[in-house]
Amino acid sequence: MSSASPLTLKLSRDITQLITSGELPVDAHLSTQDLADRFGVSRSPVRDAMLLLAAQDVLEQRLNRGFFVRSVPAPPAAEPAENGAQAFEEMNDYHR
Repeated sequence: MSSASPLTLKLSRDITQLITSGELPVDAHLSTQDLADRFGVSRSPVRDAMLLLAAQDVLEQRLNRGFFVRSVPAPPAAEPAENGAQAFEEMNDYHR
């Protein structure tokens, strides 16, 4: 899915947030209709988001069963500026 719509991308981030927060645990079955109702959208963009997450190995699509949470995604890496600032603060902690 090389040209995902902004809505699909937002839904994939929102679903990922539900997974990382633990609200959707590993091996949980995801209902397209339930997620569409939750986010106030139709099922089509939810399905597109789920396909995108399956391509990223976050979800698993099981034949005739639907989508299941495969893994908890790693938190996004901090911005380089944040990493540098954090390293600087940690370095200064040693000098206090």
